[in-house]
Amino acid sequence: MHKVAQVILSVLFALWLIGASFMVVLLPPVTHNLANATVNDAVSVYDHATLVQYADEGRAYVLGDEEISVPIGADEHTSWSEDVVSHMLDVRAVLLGAEIVTLILTVVVIGWLLMLVRRGRAKELGSVFFVGGVIPLVLALVLGLVGALNFRALFSALHKLLFVDGTWTFSYDSLLICTYPTQFWVGMGIVWVVALVFLSVFFLVLGFRLKRSKELLLRRAHLRRSPRHFSRG
Repeated sequence: MHKVAQVILSVLFALWLIGASFMVVLLPPVTHNLANATVNDAVSVYDHATLVQYADEGRAYVLGDEEISVPIGADEHTSWSEDVVSHMLDVRAVLLGAEIVTLILTVVVIGWLLMLVRRGRAKELGSVFFVGGVIPLVLALVLGLVGALNFRALFSALHKLLFVDGTWTFSYDSLLICTYPTQFWVGMGIVWVVALVFLSVFFLVLGFRLKRSKELLLRRAHLRRSPRHFSRG
């Protein structure tokens, strides 16, 4: 494989790892358990169980399910206001885009990797896994460090990047924020980083082993072809 193509595939593979690990945080058990541990019923008009239910339905809503029992109204403390619904639809657009990109990357990357497997290019495959694993691992470590130092700043920066200013800020005792407090998003970030680190390390190690095994095979083949020299004492 040409070096440029190998670099492109490594970057695409790294992006796929980022997208695939993000899909983990959207799994129903993940969001449910995080909501169960973090909903703020202390300042909400709703009890713990109701907020957890609304958190589950909120997840389903941003993923495309319109059938929810979350109240819709003008008072953001007791319902989703028009601004909240608008923001949730913005989140839906972002998540849908992330899912589509991840799906496309899945098809492209798997097809490309299978081509390398069929051609027996284990060393090149190993290089893609290794480099593709290093890139998101570095990203995960950087984001983890920044998040640990100042999560609110990181959270705000990501929202400013993805959404229009003024469309994603709500009062601390609103239904949306009581359902998804800062601790919820901290938990989501931790799950994402852990999933990304796990996948990155797995493929990094696998890539190293593939590269190493290919090098050993080539070395053995070279030794077999090399003439043996004997000296007489």
